[in-house]
Amino acid sequence: MYALPRSSHRASPRSDEVVFDVVRPMIRILRACGISSRSIRSAADRACGQYSGNLSRAVFIEHVPFPKLAEILMVWARDPEFIDETGLPMKLPLAGKKRSFASLLKKVGVLSQAKDVFEQLEMLGSVQRCGRRARLISNVLFSVKGKRFVARPLLDSVREFLETIEHNLHQRPGSFGGRMHRLASCASLDPAQFAEVQRFVRVGGQAFLEALDEKLESCKAKSGRGLYYGAGIYVVVQKPEKSSKPEAQLPSVRNSARQRSR
Repeated sequence: MYALPRSSHRASPRSDEVVFDVVRPMIRILRACGISSRSIRSAADRACGQYSGNLSRAVFIEHVPFPKLAEILMVWARDPEFIDETGLPMKLPLAGKKRSFASLLKKVGVLSQAKDVFEQLEMLGSVQRCGRRARLISNVLFSVKGKRFVARPLLDSVREFLETIEHNLHQRPGSFGGRMHRLASCASLDPAQFAEVQRFVRVGGQAFLEALDEKLESCKAKSGRGLYYGAGIYVVVQKPEKSSKPEAQLPSVRNSARQRSR
């Protein structure tokens, strides 16, 4: 199995563009909150100084966009053309017009060489070479492997989340035109229940994502290019701050709060 290649401290030849795409919506949100450009620059310089000694663990893979790689895996795992009589994904030869890795790429609309795409998935641990055939290991695409990670999907996640908030702040979409941004939280979760809540989120979240994936698959554009659309789930965990002062006795309130989009 391939290991993720080592990268230099310079993350990417287009690193300035990548940084701008991620930082731009954050700057716009901060400016809308009344924070001065001087304060933003000062905070950025402070953060850069704080992490100046950190070594790069990122890998930039440019062959095929990450969402397209995920689509390759899902079609392989679900499409009848690539499933055997037991309902499991077939081991596919790399080349061939039918029931091959090359024909899988053609069905998904990927024009890159099959060898290059396979090596990319192999580096991520999603596929495995079995003699002259390719085997699907997991239809879930992970961007982290050991101490290294694929940079672009993580940066895209940050950018897309910020762009959702930016859209709701600046486009004035009204009550039903906003992009969903909701959070269920508890201000005083019992630490003994943490593992149970984690399990609930993993199971329920995965069920939601699989249902959404099926819905999106059924709503794909029949011809031409359509919109990129996605919905994600994230978890927030904040440890309680230590305080020497005794906690004030507050009236009993509901611990669960929901923040709804505009």
